[in-house]
Amino acid sequence: MNREKTPAPVELAAAIASRLREFRKARALRLEDVAAVVRPYGLMWDVSVVAKIEHGQRSLTNLGDLVILCLALKVKLKDWIPDEGELSLGPGPSLPAESIKRLLGGEAPELPFKKQLALHPSIFQESRLQAIEKEALGQAEQKAAAKLTKDLRRQITPIDVAWAAWRLWDMSLTNRRDQEVAARPAVGMRSLQANRGHITRRLQDELKAALKKPRTHKEK
Repeated sequence: MNREKTPAPVELAAAIASRLREFRKARALRLEDVAAVVRPYGLMWDVSVVAKIEHGQRSLTNLGDLVILCLALKVKLKDWIPDEGELSLGPGPSLPAESIKRLLGGEAPELPFKKQLALHPSIFQESRLQAIEKEALGQAEQKAAAKLTKDLRRQITPIDVAWAAWRLWDMSLTNRRDQEVAARPAVGMRSLQANRGHITRRLQDELKAALKKPRTHKEK
């Protein structure tokens, strides 16, 4: 069976240059028109500069220049980013265009786990992955995964639970539960079990909220 190849990431500068061409043509502007509308904002461009940008011969990743173009062409900053695909940010890893677009729109997008690993290798080291796999074997993680699978009506694995817990609290579900139980003194075994159950259910609700957003095909 032939598998469809994943398109290679597009350079961010090239994607932005392509958008400039799209915006210009959508407004029936000539190259010289674009150069003219940005001059009042301090960009002393001429036709050759605009042409070089559109042909990828000159980078357009300076935030100040983009803001001026937004003002001159009446374009939102996030609209310089295409709606889909992977964008390369340079020598580092690529990012989903959707995530960059949401970020420029004022949101704080969640990136796929593997993408976060690529972006922060000094934080997400192999030892961290091994720790998460070990934490996923905990009884609390196993039970939470079963409950959340039923609640969310999609498969939630103990690894999913362990990773979500680490993102939320910088520790495992088991450790977070035990930490909160210890901070809430109880008199007698029955009271201790009641506290433990209440805290566990609340933490599971927090995990449910964190895992509620369905994964897209890009994140699977």
